[in-house]
Amino acid sequence: METNIVKCDDGYQLERQGQPVAKITTYRNPYHLQNCYLKFDQAEITAWEKAYQAQHEQHEGEESFDLFRYIATAENSPLQVMLSSGEKEKAEFLAAHGFNKLRMCYELSVKQSDLKPACQRERTGRTGRTRETGRIERAESERVAIKRAIAGETAYAACGELLYEYYRATHAPISPLTVSLEQFIEDLPLEVFYSSTDGQVSQAAFVEENEIAYVCSRDMDKFTSFAQNLVDKLFNSYQSIFFEADDVDPAGMALKGLFAVAEQETFDTWVYRVAKLN
Repeated sequence: METNIVKCDDGYQLERQGQPVAKITTYRNPYHLQNCYLKFDQAEITAWEKAYQAQHEQHEGEESFDLFRYIATAENSPLQVMLSSGEKEKAEFLAAHGFNKLRMCYELSVKQSDLKPACQRERTGRTGRTRETGRIERAESERVAIKRAIAGETAYAACGELLYEYYRATHAPISPLTVSLEQFIEDLPLEVFYSSTDGQVSQAAFVEENEIAYVCSRDMDKFTSFAQNLVDKLFNSYQSIFFEADDVDPAGMALKGLFAVAEQETFDTWVYRVAKLN
């Protein structure tokens, strides 16, 4: 029973006796061109692998075939798969075939009531004055003034440059950033909140309505205070806010740390590397 891999326009077709039985779709992300991204149906791949191994077991002494090594070598790239943490069988399959989980991304939709007690401001009376429940933490945060900038302003460009460097540093170990600074800034939301120290942007958060799209920091010691003031400002306008936080992103995780939320599914990054390619 002849079993083969055939390269096609959008990936690799797996064939048995000339008939397609499974397919691995490959694609590239212009922001992260170094890695080759994969999509596939695990059941089909498992069935194909079993047939391939059965064929090669008839030839004693042959090296066991590694499907993902074949693709990584053909693409001359590490391979990357994005999974929900709920896809446990597929995660086990990837782990068994040499992939490593390198990043977890949390998606949060939160309300002001989700803030941890030390971060809350409770509104009292008709005047809108607040009673602060985390006096030490809030006193520190009051010293971090937040400013606003929009696309086209000098401060906006400075924030974009800081985010670009921060994003590049946090993504480098997993999937390096490959887009230019100009393109990166062009794709950002049009509004940013930031703070500065000695005339230099030190914290920034790009927002679009009630979504915090990106956060970054030059001084993590002051980021939590900046983030507390940021969410206070957004909760003045919105009942809920949304953001993502990668576990490899210190600023994102500090933002997540302001809220008391139950553990939820994550969106995970799995990477396969062949030593000679890296």
